[in-house]
Amino acid sequence: MFWLEIFRIVTLAWVLLCGIIVLALGGHVISVSEEYFNSYADYTALGVATGVLTLVTVPVMIALDFFLSTFTSWIAVELSWLSLLWILFLATAADAASDLNRVNNRCNFYYTQQNTMCHETQGMAAFAFLAWIPLMAYTITLLVIAILNSSQSANIWTSSIKDTFVGPKTGNQIPMTTNATAGPVVQPQPATQTV
Repeated sequence: MFWLEIFRIVTLAWVLLCGIIVLALGGHVISVSEEYFNSYADYTALGVATGVLTLVTVPVMIALDFFLSTFTSWIAVELSWLSLLWILFLATAADAASDLNRVNNRCNFYYTQQNTMCHETQGMAAFAFLAWIPLMAYTITLLVIAILNSSQSANIWTSSIKDTFVGPKTGNQIPMTTNATAGPVVQPQPATQTV
């Protein structure tokens, strides 16, 4: 398996986990703030939307590319969708961090509901940042590698990673020991006896 495929799977699995956490924390903050304050902050809605989009699309991207190559596996589609996703994670994290900055990032309120919401906002911002960084790194890496290899393939943007960037094959490996400088290898002949 090519290293870019491994990087892709690890990144998408991590982003899926972070997306689920952001979705859960955002949903709980919305629930608590609606119950006690009859309103909610905009970063929580953005976090829920980002988490839902991640939960719906990332497993489909992984599964479809694993079983069959469709248009969702194309490098152009993957670059555009994952770029949009990391922008959403960055916006969620920045908006939540901005809201935390208004309280100097201290969660020492009198009411426990406010403390809970503040701590969950910290977790939401942290996991949104933790999803943004590897997702952005992967998309930039994929873009650079696709641009560098675009002269070798005319349809690189409409092919998947596993179809385009093939690693070394196990069946055609060169043996570890070769005798290139010693010349041809002579097989010993069986001895003949004369009577």
